[in-house]
Amino acid sequence: MATSNNPRKFSEKIALHNQKQAEETAAFEEVMKDLSITRAARVLQREYSKDHQSLLANNLQSLQSREVSLLGHGTLEQHV
Repeated sequence: MATSNNPRKFSEKIALHNQKQAEETAAFEEVMKDLSITRAARVLQREYSKDHQSLLANNLQSLQSREVSLLGHGTLEQHV
């Protein structure tokens, strides 16, 4: 009778091990997904920041060149 209980207990242990492994795998995959999302967000944030800085620099240059042009024509006071 002792041998008939061992296979059942052994199969239960295997089932518990498989369940635990599946849970750990799911937790690992969730962490990796979160990490991927975080990395993607950082890349997008850097790209947005670079684009935003470039746009600001272009606008500043445009304003400066317009100011110089208006100063040269003596019309700056009219636009301010």
